[in-house]
Amino acid sequence: MKFKQISYLKYYKEEVDCYTFLLEAGQGKNINGNMYAILKELCTNKKYADYKVYFVVTNDTREALLSRLSFYNFTSVHLVERNSKEYMRLLATCKYLITDNSFPPYYIKKKEQVMLNTWHGTPLKTLGRCDIENSSSISNVQKNFAMSDYILFPNKYTRDIFMEDYCLKNVLNNKVLLADYPRNVAFFDDELKQQIIRRYGLENKHCYAYMPTWRGTSRNARVKNQKETTVKYLQEIDDKLNDDEIFFVNLHFLIGNDLDLSAFKHIRRFPSEYETYDFLNVCDTLVTDYSSVFFDYAVSRQRIILFTYDLKEYMADRGTYFPIEDLPFVRVDNTDELINELHKDERLDYSDFIKTYCSYAKPSTTADILDLLIDGKGDRLIVENPQNNQKKNIFLHIDKIKNKHQEKFVLHYLENLKGDENYIVLFNGKLNSYLIDLIKQMDNNIQIYGYVAKNYFTFKERVILYITSRIARNIFDKTQKKILKREFNRKFGLLKIDEFINVLDSSQYVAKEFYSQPKIKKIYTNIPVYYYGRLTTKRWFKNKVKLQLNKADEIRNFLDIEVDEETKNMFLNNCVGFMRLYSKSTYHNGILNFKLYFLAKTMIPLHFKDIKVLVGGKEVSSQMASPRGKKILNYWYYNSVNFQLNNDELVQMPIQNKIIFDYTDEKHYFGFHKGISYKVKATRQRYLHSKIHQVNDTISCYFRQSKGNTLFLTVRPSNRTDAPIENFKLNLAYYLAKLLKFKHPILLFEKDSNRYEESASVVYEKLQNMGYTNAYFILDKTYLGRNDIPNQYQKNIIDKYSFKHYLYFFTSQTFIGSEALIHALELRASNKKVLNKLDSLDNDYVFLQHGVMYMISLDSESRTFFRPRSSKGSGKYRVVTSSDAEAEHFITLGKHRPEQIIVCGLPKFDKNKWDEDADKIVIMPTWRPWEYNEMNTVFESTKYYQMMYRIYKSIPVKYKDKVIILPHPLVYQVAKEGNFELKNYMMFDVKYDDILKHTKLLITDYSSIAYDAFYRGCNVIFYWEELQECLEAYGPSTKLMLNEGNAYGDICYNVEQLKEVIEKNCVKTQSEKYKLRYQQLVEFHDGHNTDRLIAQLKEENIL
Repeated sequence: MKFKQISYLKYYKEEVDCYTFLLEAGQGKNINGNMYAILKELCTNKKYADYKVYFVVTNDTREALLSRLSFYNFTSVHLVERNSKEYMRLLATCKYLITDNSFPPYYIKKKEQVMLNTWHGTPLKTLGRCDIENSSSISNVQKNFAMSDYILFPNKYTRDIFMEDYCLKNVLNNKVLLADYPRNVAFFDDELKQQIIRRYGLENKHCYAYMPTWRGTSRNARVKNQKETTVKYLQEIDDKLNDDEIFFVNLHFLIGNDLDLSAFKHIRRFPSEYETYDFLNVCDTLVTDYSSVFFDYAVSRQRIILFTYDLKEYMADRGTYFPIEDLPFVRVDNTDELINELHKDERLDYSDFIKTYCSYAKPSTTADILDLLIDGKGDRLIVENPQNNQKKNIFLHIDKIKNKHQEKFVLHYLENLKGDENYIVLFNGKLNSYLIDLIKQMDNNIQIYGYVAKNYFTFKERVILYITSRIARNIFDKTQKKILKREFNRKFGLLKIDEFINVLDSSQYVAKEFYSQPKIKKIYTNIPVYYYGRLTTKRWFKNKVKLQLNKADEIRNFLDIEVDEETKNMFLNNCVGFMRLYSKSTYHNGILNFKLYFLAKTMIPLHFKDIKVLVGGKEVSSQMASPRGKKILNYWYYNSVNFQLNNDELVQMPIQNKIIFDYTDEKHYFGFHKGISYKVKATRQRYLHSKIHQVNDTISCYFRQSKGNTLFLTVRPSNRTDAPIENFKLNLAYYLAKLLKFKHPILLFEKDSNRYEESASVVYEKLQNMGYTNAYFILDKTYLGRNDIPNQYQKNIIDKYSFKHYLYFFTSQTFIGSEALIHALELRASNKKVLNKLDSLDNDYVFLQHGVMYMISLDSESRTFFRPRSSKGSGKYRVVTSSDAEAEHFITLGKHRPEQIIVCGLPKFDKNKWDEDADKIVIMPTWRPWEYNEMNTVFESTKYYQMMYRIYKSIPVKYKDKVIILPHPLVYQVAKEGNFELKNYMMFDVKYDDILKHTKLLITDYSSIAYDAFYRGCNVIFYWEELQECLEAYGPSTKLMLNEGNAYGDICYNVEQLKEVIEKNCVKTQSEKYKLRYQQLVEFHDGHNTDRLIAQLKEENIL
């Protein structure tokens, strides 16, 4: 991005070439549509012979466009790759800029340039503010509309939607062009139509076009499944068509590019030589579903059929501006109905639809638009001013909303607005949950406008701005104003702004950019400092406030304090900060002692003696060295604190324990709940930790630096790699691996590298069968089933903790596992080189999952290890899922990018077996991390054990001998060594596969093993007695993805309900209702999950 800043700004100084066009379709990813129609007019009309035409491409579209241009004999077109240096130069110097989407955020329109935005479709599905959760690009779209000289809308319906939902009413200073899309001119070109008919021998043929919308939310999600569905329907259609009928298909490139249509008799692809609409004009019927193409095709007045075989599913999570049932077209749900409609002669009359959506269509549209742009002649078009009620436009700047308190404050401010003016909330364009929540609560009459937050300055400009904001405000004053004016124009284009009210502003430059505009009235709002917190101590912030106090046209006070009641104990979090300077931990006679020397930066009076120390959420006895601290600078204090934890406290703690300073004002109940930075300033040096202390034979503890540079206490099972000799081996392997970069093994692993029964082992054996001699499986020598593994797979199994294991771990760049990547070495390893390797973005990592992840929601605070990996490195991160529902779960709540998801089914399901005479009743609740250390002391008194006991007691006596209890693997050891009533029913160190194949009924709470069991044929009972308590323990954001509407088994909330359903579940087979529900969550049942996965990994060059 630095390259783009410098390059574009360098070219921005060059003059505009008045005889140049730059056309960009779909940000360079499209070579059809409006931009190609305009290109065609420029290349075929002699009046434009003196103009140089540039068309934007990407690396993926370049060859296809070159081939197309050659076919059309357009020899004078110049291709330019998006974001290249040449592209930036043209963006800065071309006279006429036309896009159907948006130019990059760094683009600044010059006065001499003429810009047209045609957009790319009449909307059926909701957009912008109406779909704010999915409108991450709203700010750049608004920016591009605001800077355009002309915005084209094909009908008033589209105009009104964009004005409303992109909040463009009353704020635009440009022109609205009511004209049909240039691409629709193709429907008037009868000469080209006849030429195409002759070229492909389509005389006396009925030609149908099939143009379905893309149903997937990602590159990998649904691709395999959608291909299979598409082929199935195409086969049915092909079988039923007559010999004089041809069914031309134009599929999304992810579906159509490698789909083999050669076996079909009547089905063909759209010819790639022709632009899509040029060929669509040949077809006398359009078959589509939810694609807005029907708005365009209606220009032809030909027949339109909506093939909506998945209407309910598709519309489940999509909003539309009107029900699809309101469209005046025939809608069919299956291929029999489709063929029946295709063979009918009658046509529905949709003339009213044409009047509403296609009334501006005409053959000369493209030529008329070019005349308008070049000569300003708009007499053959409808050119109007955008909607404007002539009221004053007041922009209220709120920048970022960082917490619930700021959200409440801004909402309160907005509710107190007075006057009948146009209010527009101006925000940093990066949407977060607080901002989305605020927008949803706002009065709809208040518009929103998001600006592209990133600033674009050269290095020299950054130095100048740094000096003027922190050292001397009046130095370089003219240069500073010039820079700020340019940034204002980039962000706010041609917006009509009368007043700017700075309400909540943590940005360095936005206010200054507005103060560079003399015609805009500026109002500074004085608000309680709590909402800014420590930001007010920064020099640049103070100078920005001084600027506003000196130059604002008006100063207003709004000193109301609004807090979120649920989190008011953290209201002062912004006002304080704590940083570790030095710490020392010792362990002696069962006591862990910790001494912390720290700095505090505070803008409120701080009484250190009233601060509580929390470890893992629980208060510990502590002693502050000084009740007031030692002041060393303005806002800065030095102090130290000491606390102790005994063995009994340590072993009952969760594994990860954040160290918190907690304070509550007894008068107002305001307070802070603040973590401590491990280092004063985060640096590249990471994963620092104290000495590792041995608490008992099985548990160790140490203080450490988290990824976010926060101080934590970790209490976990002792690791073998904690030992000095193992650390020596790890470090030696690390350095040796640097000399063996040529060796790139593929490493596969399962839970703690101590299992050979999940998906990774299935993939490993498949790879071995395919000849992948560089694929290795990490497995502990103590694994009980190791000798049962067939001989042909033993050769490439590497012993866990061996030097070869460590060496291959550091040399590998491809990991495939059913658990988090840390399981490839040792869970919660503390070696810094190991942790840096795990963090490397150059690793390919395929997460197979150990079960279907559709139980505890992925936005839960307990699911941080499922957070997506950054895409900045060269490595690829992929997650294997079993359905669209699960894929959507990862994308929506897990915040994964769509291309990170592969929907193919879990490989382990390919080998699932089940005995039809199965009669076992298995009890297996899920893992409860918050009880982990407690389980190591008094296992039978934990709620985990007590719930299993109640379930066991609910089972009728006649089935008691069928009961098997499977404790979670992480509590095997403590359960093995204990002595309690249920131990006789427990099984340890067994393969789940061996148990589940003989299981008739599984009783669980939230374990993903329920998916494995049901897949085989077992009945499942979900026992949710402690549902609310568990969700709270998992974290405040946690939701249960299963509910009474989609669970594939009986749900019980108490033992009485459980007793009522056990008998029938022990006798009856799976109900059809539950089978249908399960099918929505686990789509694949054909035994080819592994094949699909490996094919996808090969396609992406991961294998």
